Amino acid sequence: MSADPITLGESQGQSTLQAALSLAEEYGLPVLPCRRIDEVIDGRRYRAKSPLTPHGYKNASTSIDQIVEWWTQRPDALIGVPTGAASNLFCIDVDPPGADWYANNFNRLNAGRIHTTPRGHHLLYRASGLGCTTRTLADGVDTRGEGGHIIFWPAHGLEAVGDIEDVGPLPAWVTDELKAAYARKTEQTPSDGGVGTDRSRDLLARVGRDVRAGLANYEIIAKHRAHPHAVDQTDADRAVQRCIDKAREDAAGIDADDQYEWVPPPVVTYGEHFDPAAIPLREWLIRGRYALGEGTAIAGPPGTNKSSLLLTDAVQLVTQRSLLGEAIDKGGGVLFLVGEDRRRDFDARLAGLCEHYRIPPLELGNRLHVVYQSEINPAEYTLARMVEDMATLNMQMFDWLGQFPSLVALFIDPMVSWHRLIENDNMAMQQLCIALRGLAAQANIAVAFDHHVTKVAMFDPEAHVGNLAAMRGGSTIAADMRWAFTMARLKPETAAQFGIAEEDRKVYRRLDTLKASYGPDDEGPRLLKIESVRIANGEYVGVLTPVDADRLRADGQERREQAEQDRRRQLGDALARMLREKRPRSAAEAALWIETRAPELFTSKRGTLCHRSIRDRLPSEIGQGIDTVSNGKPARIVVRASGSGNGTRHEIDFEQQDVP
Repeated sequence: MSADPITLGESQGQSTLQAALSLAEEYGLPVLPCRRIDEVIDGRRYRAKSPLTPHGYKNASTSIDQIVEWWTQRPDALIGVPTGAASNLFCIDVDPPGADWYANNFNRLNAGRIHTTPRGHHLLYRASGLGCTTRTLADGVDTRGEGGHIIFWPAHGLEAVGDIEDVGPLPAWVTDELKAAYARKTEQTPSDGGVGTDRSRDLLARVGRDVRAGLANYEIIAKHRAHPHAVDQTDADRAVQRCIDKAREDAAGIDADDQYEWVPPPVVTYGEHFDPAAIPLREWLIRGRYALGEGTAIAGPPGTNKSSLLLTDAVQLVTQRSLLGEAIDKGGGVLFLVGEDRRRDFDARLAGLCEHYRIPPLELGNRLHVVYQSEINPAEYTLARMVEDMATLNMQMFDWLGQFPSLVALFIDPMVSWHRLIENDNMAMQQLCIALRGLAAQANIAVAFDHHVTKVAMFDPEAHVGNLAAMRGGSTIAADMRWAFTMARLKPETAAQFGIAEEDRKVYRRLDTLKASYGPDDEGPRLLKIESVRIANGEYVGVLTPVDADRLRADGQERREQAEQDRRRQLGDALARMLREKRPRSAAEAALWIETRAPELFTSKRGTLCHRSIRDRLPSEIGQGIDTVSNGKPARIVVRASGSGNGTRHEIDFEQQDVP
């Protein structure tokens, strides 16, 4: 997994080199440079946070010259500190799976200094002579002692509580648990080459072969959880996982050419036998948005009705009715994973749709299936999670989804509620997206999810429209989803283009194509309107409805033209009243009269215009003349210019001298 991009040293206002020197000089802590991201060098894979030095933690140093040399060569390196006797530090490393253990034991852990890490916490103690362990205290809780190292995250801008001087001894109960675990391990592993050792070595050898063959963790666990050595352990899956960890650590130092026999990939060659007519037609569900065997993403900030769109599309598919004016090529069952709405709220949304579009419940045909995250244990049914800094799929969940009967689509609302990955980690998100697209292809269904965007839309509601980079994990989703769309509120300028009044703007949404891999993007946005619908229990819910954008634009243009005609008539009436009081009038006099008598005729977004702005606009507003009525007789108001350049004077009067 690639490390999260962290701006080094910003919180302290110092460079990484300065932070490393400070640890060595002020606290006497030896430091070493560590990798920020995964690296492959000469066929060998080195994981993020691993040492850049030839002998790992053993090369840690307090030498100023050495530290300067290291960070001059690699200024992006993370700062590592060895644990154990070298630094007199021992660390309990708590990751997300260990959060409950941490909360339950916080008071008796009594850590003098705690570092926030990208995934949890480091609790620091004085060295106790103990070594490193993995998940011995609890799942998601590791320790770093003799032979280990940690990243000193406060040097990279993350929070620390307590001082180095406050670091105290490891609590006795933790020491006892670690020593007891070591004793149990020694008892269970005969040193005389007995059956226990043979089984352990056999499992490790088998797992090692699968690791080198490129199998995923979940595949290896499923394959070996029934091995006699794994069955003998308290947790068979965890026993296999330990073998996987060991095998991957060993494989990191083995040349890729020695891991397994490399087989060339299959190559497809095109020539005279290529027949375009034989290419199978794409099977659309809703044309241009969902297709069998492919994935779709819908992105937008909160409150843009992404969930409403997915629900409306689900109802379109299960009823095979076109509710939003689109072609429904094929319908069928839809499985909806709902992560935010509770059942009551989802039911209200569905009731609103059925009420507005006159869909009897019987027409849903038992084809709309919903899993409410609020009614299950989210950790058990998450699609993917981070395990030992690696993205791991929940294959039981994927297998269940792939075998769900009579589906044409799987909708996930929202994506972020159904995974426990780090969204800034493109490798982790890519694994999930590839798995979802693979599920779509394997089960021959459409997979779609709604997703959030970055904060670009905080001040401009349309900033994310057409902006793939605004989607969280956008580069990964762009690569692995075939279609992507954005939902957005309208900004005032867009509403004006469609002739939508400012007071009505809040009920309109725009749906734009962000990516269309197999065909041209739609021309312009599709507009949708939220109608308030009263359901049977008496409450009101919002329902997405289609909008004829061309008709809306034409109606808006007609309203604008009519409003301008009315305003011009009102201006003529006002100028006629003014001229009956005194004629002719200079443009400056007329502007002052209008500012005090009819200011509503000259306004902007900021309010009424000032005297000078009205004076400057009046000549062009009158133009070739304004027809009006004065004392019951037709009249025409004109503007006459005299002089030139800056000395030009504009005079406003009736066109005929005898008009009263």
